Amino acid sequence: MSALTCSDPVCTAMLETVIPTIGVILTTAIFLSPFKQVYDALKSDSPASAPYAWMVATSMAMTMYGVFLRDPFVFAPNIAGFHLGLWYTFSTFPTATPAVRKQAMTVIIGASLLVYLGALISFTILKGRDPAKIILGSIAVAIVVAFYGSPLTNAVQVVQKRDASTIDPILAISTLLNTCLWTVYGFVIADPFVWGPNALGVVLAVMQIVLLAIFGRGNKGKIVNTDANADATPQVVSVA
Repeated sequence: MSALTCSDPVCTAMLETVIPTIGVILTTAIFLSPFKQVYDALKSDSPASAPYAWMVATSMAMTMYGVFLRDPFVFAPNIAGFHLGLWYTFSTFPTATPAVRKQAMTVIIGASLLVYLGALISFTILKGRDPAKIILGSIAVAIVVAFYGSPLTNAVQVVQKRDASTIDPILAISTLLNTCLWTVYGFVIADPFVWGPNALGVVLAVMQIVLLAIFGRGNKGKIVNTDANADATPQVVSVA
């Protein structure tokens, strides 16, 4: 697959610098979006459980892949996402439900083993850049796809309850814009491991916005958890 290019210098600057720079800013902003909620919950000892472990896992995988590519646009925001995800996870761990704590440990430990095993194979065993890229990229995409299974489950619950209160409209819209930018950048660098998961993110973000338009937020935007697993349902986030 050839890279997305254009002959005009301004167009080239837009594709290669401006678009990924905006993507970095938006990705970092999305990673920072739970900060206040977690901080307030930490002060009041109230539950603020969410799938922050998935932020750790996806950021870890994309950081490793971005470092392999030597692409700061890919690894820089994910380094921030990795450390913020760790802080969110450990801050909310004491008040999380047993199901969420178990999920967090499983996700972080499993993703760590997978990513570092892939790095070991890629950097010490495999010869050549292409096989290593396939290994690391495939691991990153596999973790992202596993994460994306939860928004699909959430969509089913929204349709069943006819209430989209668990979907944050601002986050859904910003995620749509962000994944669109990263999809374009993935085509610019001709990397399916970048544009592929983000294209899927675009589809899921559009799905969330459509659900919001159809069902609205029945409880005025307040998320109500009715069981131990309800707070383990994430929204889509960008992966680059």
